[in-house]
Amino acid sequence: MDGGATETKKVSVKRKFNVLTVKKKVEIFEAVDKGGKKGQIAKDFKIPASTLSTILKDREKIKRLFELRKGSMKKIRIEILN
Repeated sequence: MDGGATETKKVSVKRKFNVLTVKKKVEIFEAVDKGGKKGQIAKDFKIPASTLSTILKDREKIKRLFELRKGSMKKIRIEILN
């Protein structure tokens, strides 16, 4: 034995990169507006809570682009309006 010292290995688990469509983001807005709990909404859409917060933070930009494009875009980059 080596004096009781234990060695631990850190295992990093990679998360699958998931792109949400604009339509899905609008569905998230509707779920929040109906009074759903944010933690449950994040689980329902299989996204981290921090991603939900970011989507809600950029709500006006996303809705404006959605209206501008009439929902035709599958995905958008928010940086366009910055």
